[in-house]
Amino acid sequence: MGTDHTQNQSWFKRHKILTGIGGIFLFFILISALGSPQDGQGTSSADTETNTVVPEEEVMSVTATQLYSDYKGNQVAADEKYKGKTLEVSGTISTIGKDILDTMYVSLKTGDIIGAVQCMLEDSELEKAANLTQGQQITLTGENPDYLMNVILRNCKIQ
Repeated sequence: MGTDHTQNQSWFKRHKILTGIGGIFLFFILISALGSPQDGQGTSSADTETNTVVPEEEVMSVTATQLYSDYKGNQVAADEKYKGKTLEVSGTISTIGKDILDTMYVSLKTGDIIGAVQCMLEDSELEKAANLTQGQQITLTGENPDYLMNVILRNCKIQ
């Protein structure tokens, strides 16, 4: 009967030390989870406050030739320099077209035979894009550069 009594006791009563450790662990998880929204709100409100001032400072002007050269030379260093900033890129148009997903783009010459700076245009730029010509000097703004064979900018607008 002694073993029946032990079997009828809950696992928590039989393992008091493990239950205590588990309770403390859960307590800290709850505290950190409840503390995170306040910390996150403080950070996001600070970010919101700085975002009203910083974007103007974060626009970086660069030529297509320089942007491509930086990425071709050292992609890691170029990401450190350009990621997270709005880029104002100037250059000469080599191609105006659409990709396989029907997204409009303008490619800028870089001095490299193969590589270009490819600016993926926002849909709102249709009218402006329709009036562009190859060889024209242009300035575009875009963000989030990626490098494959070309430097690709997203969310581009024609200036």
